[in-house]
Amino acid sequence: INQFRNASSATSAAIVILDANTSRITARIPSPGPVSSATLDPRRHRAVVLYSNGSKEPNVGYGVVDTNAGHPLAIVDANRNGQPPVLDLQRGIVIIIDTDESTVHVVNMATGVVLHTIKVDTSPNGGAIDPRNGHAYIVSLGLSFSGVAANGTFSELDLRAGTVLRK
Repeated sequence: INQFRNASSATSAAIVILDANTSRITARIPSPGPVSSATLDPRRHRAVVLYSNGSKEPNVGYGVVDTNAGHPLAIVDANRNGQPPVLDLQRGIVIIIDTDESTVHVVNMATGVVLHTIKVDTSPNGGAIDPRNGHAYIVSLGLSFSGVAANGTFSELDLRAGTVLRK
């Protein structure tokens, strides 16, 4: 299993992949910004990495990385103020919740390709995937543009079809 750490400096940011058995660096992949978190799929040798631009925004994009080959499969500018990625290891997909755009991106872990972008209610704040049926459950705070809380919602998504089943 490979491990990750942020190797940011004043001039560059990178995803460093370490071999846990030998403690050797197997790859150093340039990142568009400092890495804020990484989630590993050890079976498929993939990782989803959230990165920032070093400003007040915590996350400005994500990348899917091939940890064996040591190169990115996709770098996507999305997930502004987003939540940590949620993996479905059985199906090989990840969902990326973009709070600013009120969307959920369904990404193929093998290729890094965005399969679906699903619109959800305002201010999605978290999610989970049911491994039995492959449905995602997204909680939205329902904040208005003025920052006033409205009624929060709970959405069920069909990740295969890319549709909202119910709110």
